[in-house]
Amino acid sequence: MVAELLNELQTKGITLTVDGDKLHYKGPRGALTPELIEGLRERKAEIISLMQCGWCKVPLAGPVNS
Repeated sequence: MVAELLNELQTKGITLTVDGDKLHYKGPRGALTPELIEGLRERKAEIISLMQCGWCKVPLAGPVNS
């Protein structure tokens, strides 16, 4: 579930940003495990959709999990 993934990212100090159709992350070195990377890949479209305004498709200000 996306909410659980985003919660785990927040717990590990990882923030996400969107640039067009690209999802970027920032966090402590080693915090993003292979399992989390796979989760981000599997749910990329859903995460990007959550981070954008549904009407205008403009990215929301700030990280999704702040």
